[in-house]
Amino acid sequence: NPVSETQQAVALLNQLRDLIISYIGLNLQDPEMFPQPPGCPLSTLGSHELLSPSLTLSALSTPLYASTTTSHTTLAPTEVQPFLQDLVVSFADPDELFTTLSTLIRTLSARTLTIPSEGIGGSGGDSAWRGVVGGMEALVGVKPIAEMITRMPQWLGEGFRVVVTAANFERMSLMGPLLRLGKFSREWPGIAQIYSSDRTKCSRADVDSWNASLRGTLKSLQSSLFQIFNTLVRTSPEVRERESEYFATVVHLNVKRAGMQVESDTVASDSFMVNLQSVLLRFAEPYGCEIYKGLSMDRMDPYYFSVSTRIDLKEETRIKATSDEAAQWTPQQLHVQATIENVKNEMSKIQSQQLAYRFQLLDPELVFWYLIRSVDPRGTYPNPVVELPLSKDVPMTFRVLLEFIIEDVVEFFLFVVRHSPESLDLSGKDKLVIFAPTFLTSTWYIKNPFLKAKINQAVFYGVLPYANDRHGILGHTMNTHPVALKNLIPALTHFYIESEDIDISDARRNIAYILKAVWDNPVHSDALNKEARNVDKFIRFINLMINDVTYLMDESLSELTQIRNIQTEMRDQTVWNARPQQYRREREGALRGLERHASGYTTPGRSTVAMLDYNLDALVGPKCGEPRVQDPEKYKFNPRQLLSDILQVYINLGDQEEFVRAVANDGRSYRKELFGAAMETARRVPLKNETEIGVVRSFVSKRKGEISDEFLDPLMATITRDPVTLSSSRVVIDRSTIKSHLLSDSKDPFNRVLLVVEDVIPNVELITQIDAFIAERMNKRSTIEEGIVNMDVFVD
Repeated sequence: NPVSETQQAVALLNQLRDLIISYIGLNLQDPEMFPQPPGCPLSTLGSHELLSPSLTLSALSTPLYASTTTSHTTLAPTEVQPFLQDLVVSFADPDELFTTLSTLIRTLSARTLTIPSEGIGGSGGDSAWRGVVGGMEALVGVKPIAEMITRMPQWLGEGFRVVVTAANFERMSLMGPLLRLGKFSREWPGIAQIYSSDRTKCSRADVDSWNASLRGTLKSLQSSLFQIFNTLVRTSPEVRERESEYFATVVHLNVKRAGMQVESDTVASDSFMVNLQSVLLRFAEPYGCEIYKGLSMDRMDPYYFSVSTRIDLKEETRIKATSDEAAQWTPQQLHVQATIENVKNEMSKIQSQQLAYRFQLLDPELVFWYLIRSVDPRGTYPNPVVELPLSKDVPMTFRVLLEFIIEDVVEFFLFVVRHSPESLDLSGKDKLVIFAPTFLTSTWYIKNPFLKAKINQAVFYGVLPYANDRHGILGHTMNTHPVALKNLIPALTHFYIESEDIDISDARRNIAYILKAVWDNPVHSDALNKEARNVDKFIRFINLMINDVTYLMDESLSELTQIRNIQTEMRDQTVWNARPQQYRREREGALRGLERHASGYTTPGRSTVAMLDYNLDALVGPKCGEPRVQDPEKYKFNPRQLLSDILQVYINLGDQEEFVRAVANDGRSYRKELFGAAMETARRVPLKNETEIGVVRSFVSKRKGEISDEFLDPLMATITRDPVTLSSSRVVIDRSTIKSHLLSDSKDPFNRVLLVVEDVIPNVELITQIDAFIAERMNKRSTIEEGIVNMDVFVD
């Protein structure tokens, strides 16, 4: 019977195959068990005989000129996977399988350590690393082998009788040698010699080609590494747990990487960490897609780090919560909170079943969308857009998040806009323009003031001139994006005020630049007008801005004077060269530092002419010559333009009685001779025509009489209309002056003791004397010729 004979033959072949597989397995375990070909060293037998075919599984693992023929005693690439499947059937016992294949796996992993210093950038077709990666992919593709690999002590770098450290983990753990492959020259110095040497002799096209080639190779490596870990994680819950333990071990061993300065020999290599990060980000991609599509975030556990003991985060700073709040956020509380949230989510799902999204895009940047949606009260971002400002009630799930989660997003934006602005595409610009107002209008969501300042700094760098964009890469987006048009001005004014409380002056300087980039946009102007309706807040904002401009003006003129002194000293080369070298080095260093600061100080001062009399005194007063430096354009200091702008303000507002009254009562900086000097300069340069100078002249009149110092405000040098006595220093001052001061400083200006406006004491006796004085002066005003402004004392 032919059929029966065929079945018998197949059964016999299967038995023969099983016998052969069994013998091969025993040979892999102990090659000395069987007679071996003469002249073959023991080191080439056993597991090493399976190593060669394992290294051929990648199509690019051998040089192109290599022979494709294989020995009849060696497995062909297409035979390796079926053989492994048969082997695990014959050696199903985990211990037997470990004895059979553990040496092969260790040898395969360690082979990466013998790759030349060129690594993944090897020339001449040398890509032996691909064979190792391909072999590991084949091994983890067989479920019993994958389970065995994660149970091996070497999976976590153990079994070598040495203490596992961050530096040696990448060499001793099974996946470490594969993860440390990369392009950083510290680990792979040969790459620098291939791709970086003599670049000045190469064309731009050659350099771009090298970069593209190396980048493509790295992406290929990272894709293969992800496939290995992804196959492992899908093998079984036990394997998934062991893989998570691998990631946690890396984090635990590399805690020093969080420091400001890190010694390279105490942490894992950059290549290792970059590849591992790439793997983890690939795992996060599906969640990122779901978030962007508006799908549920139920698959992400916001309470994970509160209940997991895998990574110790007790010492890590939280976004908003204190350490005590984070510690008290117990699993029992989480369960109650999660139950409440689930009920809310179910209600929301029922109400939103009929809604559909009109536009969908794939965006893998999980963290950005997760953070915005986490603070969205509706939890539906990006459709619709989150309403700002956010609720004052910060969700505990957001409060206890680790601070570095949001800091990493900010640092990413900051790095890109500073070092590679051209790589920030439209989507990236939109993200930054959404992210910044979200947390700057609602600064109570973030505890760390310097982290909030970094958000503001990222926007600032985005509006600096770049290429042909006068207002940088973000200028157009900030003037067109709906979120920016509605929320940018409120965000900037709010943070400007807050930055005064936390004393971050650079943040306010940055805001001034950002305001300049949007100043001509009528939509932003309307938003500023709306902000002005909150009178107390807006007065404080303007007051702080005026103080800052005055401070910057003071600092710039002071530093320009110092620059001039050093330049004068250096001009006499004979005397200068006779100075000690150390002295010259210190003075040159001081000059460079002053030059950096001066240009930064003078730029904001050009766009606002506040504290007019004070600035006029600085420009045409007795000390006006001190800041005369060589090459003033280098420091962006244009005193002529600044003087012209200040005079223009006097010209424009000269017919406003309130303005005239304020200038007249300014006893601190107003002097008639300053205006004379200013008009003379304006005529000589010239800055103004005769008609404009005539308007300034008519603005100024003689100052008659003297006012008792007792009647003058000690800060403003103006006549006191509502005198009050400060409770601690006992100084008499105008109520409006101390109220204005307390808007930006909560302390008594004379003894720095804490003070609130309710503690001031009205000085009734002085009010009576001042009223009598004013009445006398009011009678004298009737004798002044019509049309002539008396610059003596004006009263309401």
